[in-house]
Amino acid sequence: MKVNKERINALIDREMSDVWKNRMILSSMILLPLLFVLLMTGSMFAMVRIPDAKSHSDSQKMSIPRPLQSLPAKSALLATIGEQYLFYFLMIPCMMPLVIATTSIIGEKEQKSLEPLLATPLTTEELFLGKSIAAISMPVMITWLSYGVSVLIISFFTPREVIFHLTRPAWLLAMLLLCPLIGWISVLIGLIISSRVNDYRVAQQLGSIVVLPIVGLSIFVLLGKLYLTVTHILMITMTMLTVSIIVLLTAVELFERETILTRWK
Repeated sequence: MKVNKERINALIDREMSDVWKNRMILSSMILLPLLFVLLMTGSMFAMVRIPDAKSHSDSQKMSIPRPLQSLPAKSALLATIGEQYLFYFLMIPCMMPLVIATTSIIGEKEQKSLEPLLATPLTTEELFLGKSIAAISMPVMITWLSYGVSVLIISFFTPREVIFHLTRPAWLLAMLLLCPLIGWISVLIGLIISSRVNDYRVAQQLGSIVVLPIVGLSIFVLLGKLYLTVTHILMITMTMLTVSIIVLLTAVELFERETILTRWK
């Protein structure tokens, strides 16, 4: 697949300009990460203040993953809860690119700006690449920032072993590899749905199913059935790469630029 970098860069600049002008998207990119940061840091701070006896009782009721069972009761409880909250940060590159992508495609149709865009020499692959990069870049950086800020804040009042587990290589690798991949798949699914509906709210609701696997993994953490390792992250990464290729080919096939305009009328 040959792509023209100049055309892609021009489209990225155009998309980023539109994002900065969209107050709904900008407010979402501020409020959603801020909510997750406050939830994690606030919950962890409240749990630190729980008496040790109560923490021991709660840890016995809760299924603690095996690698954390050697920690003191309170630290094990904090690490398990913190582990679940870190999955919430993975929802940012899942949800925000979806909002940007669906708003972009359907918004362009509503504003009558999609017709001249599709009439340019820009190929469908270049269209997807440009819109994807523009939709992914800011949410991914916001996710990394939210993760770093949260860990920094809780490092002031939680035991060192808790911070160690929340910044272990598996999570650093997850943030580095999974964030862009989750955003990429989310954008492609959003583009597919957007090519079939003409209401961005409907497209976002349908695309929200992408968060279900992340929610499922966080539940397994709370049940004590999952503790992410580097091997897990590499396996998930390879699986997501395969899925992203399949979704990309599907998206290109379904995005029929010759008929999409007449179908949306």
